[in-house]
Amino acid sequence: MGIDKGIKINKADKPIRLLALFYVPLSLLYLEWAFHIYMNMQLKYFVLFSLFSLSIGFVLAFVIRLFPKRIQFIVSITSIFLISLVLSVEMIVREIMQEYYQIVGGVSIVLENKITEYNDVMSMGIRNNLLGLLLMFLPVIIGIIFHEKLIEISKSNNIKNWNYAIIAILIYSIGFGTLYLPWSSDPTPLKLYKSDTEVASQVEQLGVFAMIELDISHSIFGVEREYNYDFDYDYVNEETEIEEVIEENKLDLDFITMKDNTENETLKWLNEYFMNCSPTEKNEYTGIFKDYNVIFFSLEGFDGSMIDEELTPTLYKMTHEGFVFNNFYTPLQFTSTSGGEFRNLTGLYPKNGFPISMMEVGKRSLSMPFNLAEQLQNDGYITKGYHANENMYGRSASHQQLGYDWEQNDSGFVMETDENGKMYWPQSDEYTIMQTIDEYIDSEPFHVYYMSISGHLPYVEGANSMTKRNMEIIEESKYADLSMTTKGYLAANLEVEKALVYLNSILEEAGIADETVIVMVPDHIPYFNISVIEELTGKDYGTNSLESINEDNIDFDVYRNSLIIWSAGMKETVEVDKYCSQIDVLPTISNLLGLDFDSRLMAGKDIMSNGENIVILASRSWITDEGRYNKTAEEFQPSDKCTIKDDELNDYIEKINAIVNNRIDSSVYVMENDYYSTLVYK
Repeated sequence: MGIDKGIKINKADKPIRLLALFYVPLSLLYLEWAFHIYMNMQLKYFVLFSLFSLSIGFVLAFVIRLFPKRIQFIVSITSIFLISLVLSVEMIVREIMQEYYQIVGGVSIVLENKITEYNDVMSMGIRNNLLGLLLMFLPVIIGIIFHEKLIEISKSNNIKNWNYAIIAILIYSIGFGTLYLPWSSDPTPLKLYKSDTEVASQVEQLGVFAMIELDISHSIFGVEREYNYDFDYDYVNEETEIEEVIEENKLDLDFITMKDNTENETLKWLNEYFMNCSPTEKNEYTGIFKDYNVIFFSLEGFDGSMIDEELTPTLYKMTHEGFVFNNFYTPLQFTSTSGGEFRNLTGLYPKNGFPISMMEVGKRSLSMPFNLAEQLQNDGYITKGYHANENMYGRSASHQQLGYDWEQNDSGFVMETDENGKMYWPQSDEYTIMQTIDEYIDSEPFHVYYMSISGHLPYVEGANSMTKRNMEIIEESKYADLSMTTKGYLAANLEVEKALVYLNSILEEAGIADETVIVMVPDHIPYFNISVIEELTGKDYGTNSLESINEDNIDFDVYRNSLIIWSAGMKETVEVDKYCSQIDVLPTISNLLGLDFDSRLMAGKDIMSNGENIVILASRSWITDEGRYNKTAEEFQPSDKCTIKDDELNDYIEKINAIVNNRIDSSVYVMENDYYSTLVYK
């Protein structure tokens, strides 16, 4: 390739010469491998992520070679430093947010969100990953140590620049061809290559550099969707003759007209899909809370393992009376809090990637007619919402669009401060109730939504005001001998108990407790501190935290949680053993309130209706009454009540996988195409 032979190179210097000539592509190859190993990802896709990282490295080397020779090495080491920084950020973000961030969307989140309150969390993430950070910056360190030799050899490099381009094209072509091999994974590398979701799987199979490259490409050129028209599973044909007339939660929608009136392929698919979906049936619980006031909480970082008859008697009462859900789960989703809140409020799955679904509601003024605020406004309710925090994830716009008269720090809510005027972080849920309840208590019927904040990590006194406020109570309880982190978690979440005590007392005093239903749904488990759940439950879930979550090697019960649907007016307890999750809350409470909605248009299903429910995880693994399927490991674990015969198992897995894929994909398509705004009624 025309390499200059004028400089004498000792045998010992040959590795240095190789490094100098191919410093950038070799650095990217090393970083990809180091990232995979440190983040505990599978290595069976090493051919793919090695080829893609090398090809991208040679492209970058080609670009750098366009600079004058005297500064090429400086540009190279600066580039690797920036790349190492990006990977370090991805590492920390994965621990804090449970996802890798696509660059285009990630930058917008950083610019739009006020993140100063999370300094302590970010510091903890850095401290927990010092080894990983060292590994990420090792190529920079090596470059600095050998910089004189590398610069000397780099200046003598007479390899034609187009050779780097040819090598890049050749390696990338081989990598692209490898996508078409019969990989057994689901989703396959080829499907991931064409997708702008499933970011964690993209990183694991294709590599972090390929994920970033695809993110940029998809942001510019868009994504070509592939549609599955196999609707044989879990659906009924509308022309099937049914002798008995059964009331169903559905509206009189004209799917055929909607399908025929659009050239949009995605809208055509959605109309055909929903037309073939089975609506849930009305049942004995339909309308039992009709005309009740509704107070709905999304609980920040809450896990039911903290509920204790002595420490939290009100929470204990509300989870053991009313509706008792024995198999409720809160799987992690993209952007944790925003993703969990989106499921709670919409009955849809958030996109597993950017743009963030909840933010899109506000940014694009999307039609969301089936959330509680919109439905209850039609029945004359006032609808108010509160969050004692800054405008994170664009809630000011999204929650107004959802129908709430919204208050937060920059729009009406007065934050609690100490004697020096400094705002507490996080704020108190009890204080939030105290500050807002007078705004609606005399305005029946009302629907109020609270996005709580007290349970936000980290759970140390120096960084969590609520942990500090309530630690003395924990130190005097039976939990005094637990770890400081677990005690801090309990102390922070005591604010939820205190908030409920105050709320219920005011409802009783106003004489409306029996006509008010309280719904409380966690947004996610305390993912950063899984050891807290393990200490409180005495179980080992296969991980100490979820910063490198692989759902092929953890116990799915780490996501088991508590759901509260409770009213003081309920005369008896209703125990529910059906498996369910956050996605099912909106259709369930809509049915209990006797609202007119179309159950086909939600991914979640009324928990009280007939039929099998499915708990769907981020990896598209799932849990049903029959058992649990790990999609990453392709393993099915039957439950004690499993009725599936061995010769029927493959068909059953295929059936549930199809349902899972359609429910997630339809949720994404609904948001991308503002589908609800296109509805046509007969």
